[in-house]
Amino acid sequence: MTEPALSSLPLGPPPGARALVTGLDGQDGYYLARELTRHGCRVFGAVMHPDDPRVRDLAGEVGAADLIGLELGRRDSVEAAVELSRPDVVYHLAAQSSVGLSWREPVATTETNALGTVYLLDALRRRFPGAAFVMAGSCDCYDHDAAGAEGVTPQTPFKATNPYAVSKVAAHQMTRCYRNEYGLRASVAILFNHTSPRRSEVFVERGIVRQAVRVALGRQEAVAIGSMETRRDWSWAPDLMRAFCAIGGLEEPADIVLASGRALTIGDWVREAFAQLGLDPARHVRIDPTRLHPGDRPHTYGNIEAARRRLGWAPAVDLATMVRVLIDHDRTELA
Repeated sequence: MTEPALSSLPLGPPPGARALVTGLDGQDGYYLARELTRHGCRVFGAVMHPDDPRVRDLAGEVGAADLIGLELGRRDSVEAAVELSRPDVVYHLAAQSSVGLSWREPVATTETNALGTVYLLDALRRRFPGAAFVMAGSCDCYDHDAAGAEGVTPQTPFKATNPYAVSKVAAHQMTRCYRNEYGLRASVAILFNHTSPRRSEVFVERGIVRQAVRVALGRQEAVAIGSMETRRDWSWAPDLMRAFCAIGGLEEPADIVLASGRALTIGDWVREAFAQLGLDPARHVRIDPTRLHPGDRPHTYGNIEAARRRLGWAPAVDLATMVRVLIDHDRTELA
């Protein structure tokens, strides 16, 4: 599998900086750690299970210097991670990010996402007030209808409609509070959908590509989707993590949308994947309305002007390239 070549941005932590990454073992933590290593940073990965051999192998692969145990819902665990890493910058990616699970476990979701963020911010305020802090915010927090043709910006009103989104709004607002009240260099990267071979096929675009490869290999008859018309803003995860890394180098913290700045339909993903695999959508696509979720947004995309202006960043990977890399990965893995 050949990944798109992406050059590092000039912004970011300086060489030798100590970077604490929560959620190193997730999709974004993996690609962020690689980017930080390219910047010459010493990376500390905060994860739930630091003794898991798979996590240790992953940490070695991305060049993480140390693994630290972290339970975001426990203040003592968060403070210990901060003390052990003594960070110059904290990149806070770890979260309970499943909307479905947030309905089943709203208390645990709130403890992890909202309280965990406050514990981190307060530990920095008391022990390392000069450290930068970058939180992974979510596009799920916003009123996309209110955004209109401009796309979502940090000024778009919040509209949280599930426990996950509520917990992320709370974390976002607390980050702003600590920035404004205590002068912390605390930023929020408002992330839209982003994919890679490391993303689970429970997410629609990964499911489309993975199932299409199975069809091409003769292992299933069709790809089932809820609608061809649903629109989303999709980016390439390693590309977004370049910008996420760069935010940690800002002298003046900010809330910045990281997205592609365009809306693609699910049908765009289907047509591109089927074209690259030589498949006919008319024969191998099944529309299954039960796959649609109540409250699904009909469209959403992010306004990335601030990222262009403040970071010098623009998306570098198009749909055809994303699909090609995913197909190559899935063909190799499934074959």
